[in-house]
Amino acid sequence: MERGLMGLWLDRLRTPIAAPEPPALRRTRIVWMIACMALGTGVLSVGPLTRMLGRAAPCLLGALLVASGLLTALYLARKHRVESACSASTYTSTSTPTGAPAAEEAG
Repeated sequence: MERGLMGLWLDRLRTPIAAPEPPALRRTRIVWMIACMALGTGVLSVGPLTRMLGRAAPCLLGALLVASGLLTALYLARKHRVESACSASTYTSTSTPTGAPAAEEAG
């Protein structure tokens, strides 16, 4: 039983988890992470920000919130497009995902 479980784990380790990340997607991810960290820092330091910026502090945090939301949508859309393209190119080879010959070749 232990051998079968080990085989399952080895198969899972060999399976790619995500598509390769192109440079444009990496830049988008880094900008998105910076925006999220800036929003979190701003929320945690809203008191000092309000003392320094006055009534502009909530506007700044609101803008960061909107920007983070838009960047999240943009990043997820681009990531989905890259992963769809990668999985489509993976499964358009001459064999099926299981390794058996495709139906067109078998007949």
